[in-house]
Amino acid sequence: MLDGDAKPAARAADIPELTFHDLRHTGASLMIAAGCNVKVIAERMGHSDGGALVLRRYGHLYKGAHREAAIALESHVFRSSRDPAMGTVWDGGPVR
Repeated sequence: MLDGDAKPAARAADIPELTFHDLRHTGASLMIAAGCNVKVIAERMGHSDGGALVLRRYGHLYKGAHREAAIALESHVFRSSRDPAMGTVWDGGPVR
């Protein structure tokens, strides 16, 4: 599919030849680095397992996730005590 055009182009540009799966892995890795939700990554890759395969294959790329979660939780808890709108559920109506 891609290899017919991609390999000669890669050789001409003097860059490594990549397979279709190399590009899929790169795309998934970049989405993780960009902070995309694992469920969204799985859906974009055509997986129907809710992200289990993405986590098994790419879980090691989530370095610092525990720290980020702790910071996000702390921010939410302490900010919500000052902001009366925090913790409310949007009913679909206009935002005031």
